[in-house]
Parts: sequence; C-alpha cells; structure tokens
Amino acid sequence: NELKENGLKKSVFFYSVYKKDTNSWGYKIYENNKLIINQDVVPALNGNLNFKTELSATETAKLVIEKLNKNIFPPSITEEEIRKILIENEKE
Repeated sequence: NELKENGLKKSVFFYSVYKKDTNSWGYKIYENNKLIINQDVVPALNGNLNFKTELSATETAKLVIEKLNKNIFPPSITEEEIRKILIENEKE
C-alpha cells in the first residue's frame, strides 16, 4: 500500500511487537512493508536493557513512527522520552 501526496509516494510506517524471551520484548518498524528497524533493547540508555513489558515496547514503537511521520530521520529517542515511557508502563 503506497499513498500518494501531491503526486509523490508517501511512506507508510507500521510496527510489530514481539516477545524475545520470558521477560523481555522488542519491536520492529517497517516502511512500506520493508523492515527498517529491529529494536530488541531499550534505546537511549546505557547498557543492553530489555523492555520488561509489551506495553513499553509498543509505546516506544509508536513514538518512533510519530517521528518518522514528521520526517525525523533517524527517529532517535531521547533518554527523557524513554524514561517517561518506562516509568508509565513498567510499574511492578
């Protein structure tokens, strides 16, 4: 599915969330059905931290797509943005 805007091809972005193992999640971002990002650790933080919930991976993927739709590339996530997502979605 390609959308056109002013006669030009417009990219369509979508995500999928997957379970890595018992206690961690990741997400994939696609552009026009082509995989462009496979994120299996939390971005923007030091170390290889895992997403502990499906919801935190989902919310991060949505933020990445929001940035891509605003033509922000690379769609980098800031430490502040990811900490907010983790605090809201990984409460024990």
